[in-house]
Amino acid sequence: MVKKSTRKTAKKAQKPAKKPVKSVKRPAQQAKRNAARPKITDQKQQLFLASLKHAGKHGFSLAAIHAGADDIKMDRNKAHLLFSNPQRDLLKYFLAWGNEQLTEKLRDLPKKQWKIREKVSYGVRKKLELLTPYRDAEKQAVLLTARPMYADLSLKTLYDTCDIIWRAASDTSTDWNFYTKRTLLAGVYTSTLLFWLRDESEDYEDTWQFLSRRIDNVMAIHKIKAAFKNRETFKAGFDFLKKFAA
Repeated sequence: MVKKSTRKTAKKAQKPAKKPVKSVKRPAQQAKRNAARPKITDQKQQLFLASLKHAGKHGFSLAAIHAGADDIKMDRNKAHLLFSNPQRDLLKYFLAWGNEQLTEKLRDLPKKQWKIREKVSYGVRKKLELLTPYRDAEKQAVLLTARPMYADLSLKTLYDTCDIIWRAASDTSTDWNFYTKRTLLAGVYTSTLLFWLRDESEDYEDTWQFLSRRIDNVMAIHKIKAAFKNRETFKAGFDFLKKFAA
């Protein structure tokens, strides 16, 4: 027994010792600098939200960007670099941001056991509720997007809004219905938006009643189909609008 124990001890002694693995550590100062350095996208988002508060008064302009930069203690020259084409860049960011927020708000909508009508109505209402804190800015955006020079932004935003709502409402159509649904909803959303911008009723109750009546029109798709005898012509027209969503 003693010999076996001695042999085992000898074998263990013969095994080469493992070299300790050296861990490469980043210098503490460099780590602190990296943590404190904000991303450009974060800076742009922060500046955008600050500038949005002034867009109602100054419009989507350099003045709004400068006012926003002052609010967050950002150098005005740096702010101008983030939005080098003040009016178009700020407007484009605002329109895209609105639909990004809408997508997040409607993420759980497909799970709800609601009728299609209720889901579509909820989607339109949710978009307007998201814009409520920035109602004055939205008025400025509507005025700008009515100009021919901003037709591309206007059409793309409208298409994206309608597409987001219909997809959240669990729409899976890929045929003729795909085009009719989005086209009809575009009319409903636009008319409701314009009504909402001048609505002074409490909690915008008049707007929601107006929306309810317009949604009834969207749900009457089967009646509208008969009005479009030349479907290929209508589809070609919508394909033209769809280009702006690319």
